[in-house]
Parts: sequence; structure tokens; C-alpha cells
Amino acid sequence: ACRTSRELVLMAVEKNPLSLQYASDAQRDDHEIVLAAVEKNPVCLRFAGRVCKANWDIVLRAIERSPVCFQYADETCKSDRDFVLRAFAQTPPCILYAQSAFRGDDELMREAVQSNPRCLEFASDACRSDRKIVHAAVESDPSCLRFAGDSCRNDREIALSAVRGDPACWQY
Repeated sequence: ACRTSRELVLMAVEKNPLSLQYASDAQRDDHEIVLAAVEKNPVCLRFAGRVCKANWDIVLRAIERSPVCFQYADETCKSDRDFVLRAFAQTPPCILYAQSAFRGDDELMREAVQSNPRCLEFASDACRSDRKIVHAAVESDPSCLRFAGDSCRNDREIALSAVRGDPACWQY
């Protein structure tokens, strides 16, 4: 009875977001209630219902505040290439919780480093040794040279590009 009163649950979540775990299934799939909890404590995504765990807006807000929340997203999000690209671009460390196939997807990683060059840090070894991916990252953020594979760090063109952008990059 009390657990199902929407207003009561919303008030409880606004005071203590972890109270979401005690809400009814219907309340844990209520966009407004879950968003209120996630805004205060992103890890509350863990207690959300399946519908809310599959909602891009809610999941991206949680990931933005805490990349570890990517692991609580519904599989439909985790396996959606567009969602993963958007999440990587917004919050690169969430790549640690993505399917390994995405970290090795050279096309996705190329797009991700164009949005946020720091995604290179979390890419697969093969992608960190891909000239095009590394060059795109280093052009935007020369310090990303430190995340490149040996073959790219030793590539004259890439190294010069990094050092031109930031002379301190000679150390990498």
C-alpha cells in the first residue's frame, strides 16, 4: 500500500535515493522516480526496473556521473552501437564496462576518439596501434600519445603532430 503510492515513493527517493530499492516494480520503472534517484545517486540505476535501465536518458545521466553505472544498463543499451558510441563520447571510462567487441571496433573507436580523444586510453591494443585512430586522437589532444601502442608512438608523423601540439609530449 505505502510502497505503491507514487507521491510517497517520489518523496522518499528525493530524501534518500537508495529507497528506490524498496519501491514496487511499477515505481522502479517510473521515469520520474528513477531519474530523481539517479540525479542524487547514479548508482541507484542498479535498483531501477528494466524499462528505466533501457532508457537512454536515464542511463546516460547515470553514466555521466559515474561510469561504473554502465554495468547496470539493460543489455539492449549495452549492445546498441549508437548508444555505446554516445556513452563513450560522453564518458570515456565507461568503455571499461562495455562489451570487449566495442573496444576493438576500429570504426566505433575512430568515431569515439573524434568526439573525445581520451577514449583511446580504453581502446583495445589493436585500436591503440591503428594509425588513423591514434592520429585522430593526437590531433585533438596531443597528450593522448601516451595511450598509443608502441608502433604509433614511434611513428614519426604521429609523434611530430603530438609534439607540435604540446612540446611536453616528447616524453611519450
